Amino acid sequence: MNAKTIEMEMSDEQQLELIDWFVRNRLSENDAIIFATTLDAAGQGTSHVAAVKTALYAAVINATINVAVEAAVTSKQTSSLPDEATLPPVTTEVFCRLQVEGTHSWPACDVEGVDFLRHVHRHIFHVEARVVVDHPDRDREFIDLKRELTQHFREMEDIYGCVNFGAKSCEMIGAELIHLFDLSSVTVSEDGENGATVWA
Repeated sequence: MNAKTIEMEMSDEQQLELIDWFVRNRLSENDAIIFATTLDAAGQGTSHVAAVKTALYAAVINATINVAVEAAVTSKQTSSLPDEATLPPVTTEVFCRLQVEGTHSWPACDVEGVDFLRHVHRHIFHVEARVVVDHPDRDREFIDLKRELTQHFREMEDIYGCVNFGAKSCEMIGAELIHLFDLSSVTVSEDGENGATVWA
């Protein structure tokens, strides 16, 4: 028994009840609006059942078109995403930042206008350490890296709770950190204002 035979065996009232259920439970709000609009237009000069069927067909066709369009858009968006395997190789670095209260001096300073640097003076040293990693799944954990650096500086603190860098410049501090922690680069600045970046 096919759908046409079932339709012929149903009364007009039964067909209307079935269509009403379908519209309320299976059509989207937009498709239901199309159903109502088409029903109003088709109702001129035809039986109510025929008008309802015409409206239902229009709504179902609209719903089918919408599904097809959405599928096409989704397919296009997916296909436009590059395959990870086809991407060119990249270099990735992880980094951490920390601040260290410390003192240093430049005893041999012979630069006019900044000869005060010969004397011990205090800074908040800003350190940004970077490490090249081989894969994107946290090859080197940057939280651990920061803890290692923090512990290193803590062990260097003097009785005043400051790190005494002696006569080391930002460049020297950076070079030392690169070798101690296998860094790819490190930036050390005085108070976040002036400093140097050192690469391995």
